[in-house]
Amino acid sequence: MINVVTECDEILAEKLDQLEKKIFTTSPGGDRIWIAINMQDYIYWVKKKENKLIGYLATRREGDIIHIIGIGILEKYRGRGYASSLMESMIEYFLPTEIKGIYLETRVSNKVAKGLYDKFNFTLIETRKNFYSEPPGPEDAHVFALNIQK
Repeated sequence: MINVVTECDEILAEKLDQLEKKIFTTSPGGDRIWIAINMQDYIYWVKKKENKLIGYLATRREGDIIHIIGIGILEKYRGRGYASSLMESMIEYFLPTEIKGIYLETRVSNKVAKGLYDKFNFTLIETRKNFYSEPPGPEDAHVFALNIQK
């Protein structure tokens, strides 16, 4: 089951922080997540399995554009279509709104992510040189976009 998180208590914010750290080793921090969700800056979609958070998709709104700021599934649950379910739920959420497009960036080397974005008809629109500086080292980013305007 996918849950949309538009309001958040401190406990859930800490769980989201821990989930992000398990998947990516970094996170903006529980306090920042709590503030961003409750100020309606971020919306999270979360996947639970046996009442445990196993994956998430996070977005930030910028006018009539949505920016995916993170999507990930715990390693032992990958390959089961959960990231696709999160992506589908997020797109369906924004279709009846005034949102015109969804953007994201990913490491050029992230072939799994590229496959997911291709599945949902995202288009590669830009390459940003040396966008990522953290380990495993400097790397370019591919920027993808999906037009959802009616």
